Amino acid sequence: MNVYAVADFSGILSFAEFPPDREGLARAWNLLPASRSSDPPIEAFDTSGTSLRFYALGTPLKAGHGKTALLPNPSPSSRAQRILLADTPWSGRLGGAAAGTERRHLAGALREYLASLPQPGAYALWDGEAEVLTLYRDPTGGRTVFLRAEGSSLAFATHPELLFALYPGKWRLCPEAVAVLFAYGPARPPGSAILCELYELAPGEALAFSRRGEDFLLRREHTRLFASAGSAARPKPSRDVSAALRESLFASVRGAYREGARGVFLSGGLDSSAVLALLRRSAPAEALFSASVDYEGEDAHFVASPLLPERDAAYVGIMVRAAGSEHRAVVLSVEEIVSSLRALGHFRGFPGMLDVDAALLLFFREVSGWNAEIAWLTGEGADETFAGYPWAEGTFLRAAAAHRTGRRADFRRLFPWMRHVDERLALLRPEAARAARVRLDELLLQALGRTDRHLPEESAPSHHAAPLPGAVHPDAGTAGEEEEAVLWASAHTALHFGSVLLERMARAGKATGIRILFPFLDGDVRAFARFARRGESSLRKPLLREALAGVVPEEIRLRRKSPFPKSHHPQLVRSLRARGEELLAAPQARIWSFLDRGAVVRFLRNPPPRLPWFGQLLDAPHYAAYLAEVHDWLERVRPRLPDRDS
Repeated sequence: MNVYAVADFSGILSFAEFPPDREGLARAWNLLPASRSSDPPIEAFDTSGTSLRFYALGTPLKAGHGKTALLPNPSPSSRAQRILLADTPWSGRLGGAAAGTERRHLAGALREYLASLPQPGAYALWDGEAEVLTLYRDPTGGRTVFLRAEGSSLAFATHPELLFALYPGKWRLCPEAVAVLFAYGPARPPGSAILCELYELAPGEALAFSRRGEDFLLRREHTRLFASAGSAARPKPSRDVSAALRESLFASVRGAYREGARGVFLSGGLDSSAVLALLRRSAPAEALFSASVDYEGEDAHFVASPLLPERDAAYVGIMVRAAGSEHRAVVLSVEEIVSSLRALGHFRGFPGMLDVDAALLLFFREVSGWNAEIAWLTGEGADETFAGYPWAEGTFLRAAAAHRTGRRADFRRLFPWMRHVDERLALLRPEAARAARVRLDELLLQALGRTDRHLPEESAPSHHAAPLPGAVHPDAGTAGEEEEAVLWASAHTALHFGSVLLERMARAGKATGIRILFPFLDGDVRAFARFARRGESSLRKPLLREALAGVVPEEIRLRRKSPFPKSHHPQLVRSLRARGEELLAAPQARIWSFLDRGAVVRFLRNPPPRLPWFGQLLDAPHYAAYLAEVHDWLERVRPRLPDRDS
């Protein structure tokens, strides 16, 4: 097995008698802004069999990532060769079951092989002897894989912009796209929900392509976010569970240390502070680094809210002193953020999280200029696993318990990060709004089914079983029933909200040349998700807080949850609104096929004081700017619009 750790890859699988469009693929790479900014070398992989040929391009990881980028042969050509392209922060070493390369292993246990690969990651596995291409997106959803099949060829890429450039102007907007763009928001559903010709692999999905006559033969596999309840699922006293969690998290951080991690993105919150404290235990005498982000003018403009109760700086200082890390405090100006907003169109390939995306990208650029030679750790993934979000209680858990046991529930309550949907759909033309509501309900029900498939088989929801009497929620029912609901809620949040944040971090890391590792995504750490609400419940993440007693300073262990910071500067708010008002100067734009002009004018000229609509940070000014991002995306990709009656 030849393993190639890359920052992005794309390729074409074609029938042997039809050569792949090498020139078109190369042009697509040249159009990708990230490719131009860092000007990395492009490695070509070109192999041909009797029925299929495989051609791919990849950007090798930079040498500063500390490991050999290409292993072991940079010019594969033998048709019998097995090639694994791995878009992952991992170093490129195979371990465990993944070390097996026998044909019988790949043919007979593909799912087990894929499940053993490092997470998060996106993979393209070409078996030249069997002439089979397998595309795989790991179950965390932190990396993406897109594909387009057309006649005798199949194109694939980790970034959608590569396929947009390969097929310019040859796209159709799906009927579901209006619901996705204007209601779902940055959290795209996988599949073909936006562009009919573009397919995005779902978290945990693997597609294996071979040839049968004049068609591609497709085999689908699926790996679970929670593959098995395992030994951790056996009831134990809370103190034993917290001690086991502490050891598993420490082991995960030690493993990252061996992979070259010497830095931590530090917010002063529980999760990133735990990672820094455990990294210090892994390296008692070694130089460690930390970096935090803040904004100019926050001393004057910060406004506390239930979701963002306080600033980070004081807690960052406490943790830096406790760990003895060399620290860089990055302070971003409003001008930097505003000037970056227009450049975000290519960042994800789809409309995203606006100034929150821009701030992360700018922060990473500063860190990269300071120290890109090490791997950096993040606390991302902890809130999904350990019930850290503000909605991870009450109504959400009751709805999760009802769904698990087959009782009727308002399924929209199971997507609490997707807020004020009706107010946003009111900005659409009446016929578009009606269709979007129907399509949105269909998409949400499909999302619930995807969550169910990620639970251990022994925990699968019993939708066809007789309903249990009474409501199962944190204040009633057995502990086992509550923990099953918590496990389901963890998987659901990770798949449909957390994956958006992981993708955002991965894109920013690639764009700036930073290698990021995720200790909280370790499978042994995630195995404790069902116990997340054990312990003192006056604060969120009680089990994790109990496990970190004596590991982090008490001020941090007992700190209230606070998300990635955002700027409160009035100039940013004005700039976001002004971005939205640009729509009014383009009355013939494609977006007006869906928007009601009168409703949009009223929204832009007299916005509601509060309209939190996605996650914890995006409010009314952000939605105005988001509409402008949707406009820019429609004009750039130029898909054919669906019929009005769709």
